[in-house]
Amino acid sequence: MQEISNPPTSRESAKLARLTPSALLEHAGSHDSPPAGLTPDIEALWWDAHGDTKRALQLVEEEPGLNAVWVRAYLRRKLGDEAIASYWYSKAIRPVAKGSSVTERDVILKVLIGDEK
Repeated sequence: MQEISNPPTSRESAKLARLTPSALLEHAGSHDSPPAGLTPDIEALWWDAHGDTKRALQLVEEEPGLNAVWVRAYLRRKLGDEAIASYWYSKAIRPVAKGSSVTERDVILKVLIGDEK
C-alpha cells in the first residue's frame, strides 16, 4: 500500500530550502530561478521579488489555499487591480492592505515563512 503524504506547508518548504524572508529576497536578487521545492505561494513571492509579478500571479491563480489567495490579492493590488484585489483579500479572510507593496510583501513572507531567527 502506497503511503499518502501531505505536501509541505509554506513554512516547511522554506525550511527545506533554508530560507528566511531576507534570504529569499536576497536569492531572488542574485539568481535566475527560485530554489527547488518551494510551495506556489512562496515561489510566487520569489518571482515577484525577482521582478516578474505577472509570472508570480500565474503561479497562484489556480491555487485554492488561503495563503495562495492572500498572495494573489497582494499581487493584484501591486498590479493596480484594486477591485479584484479587494475581492481576493475577502476570500483570503484578510483586510485590504494599505501602505507600500514592499511592506505588505515583507509581512506576508514573515507570516508564511516565519520571522528571522
